[in-house]
Amino acid sequence: MTPDTEDALLRSLALTLTENAGATLQEMAKAAGVSRATLYRFAATREQLLDTLQQHVMEAMSRILDDAALESQPPLEALRQLTHGLYRRA
Repeated sequence: MTPDTEDALLRSLALTLTENAGATLQEMAKAAGVSRATLYRFAATREQLLDTLQQHVMEAMSRILDDAALESQPPLEALRQLTHGLYRRA
């Protein structure tokens, strides 16, 4: 799986979970447009999937915060950079 494909899958799975926190792996696979087997190869259990999603979000937020350079810019520019980073990732 390419990084872009993995990112798209993780975004779709995260969106599915925000809309239906109790979604089954089958429901998540369907919403993401992949087979359950593909999802299973990506994450064999719901716990593993949630851990992967959490790690992905933490890495993305870390990059956004680093790019915003909050401690080295005037507050308004830092906020602008932070907002831009969040929208770019959305």
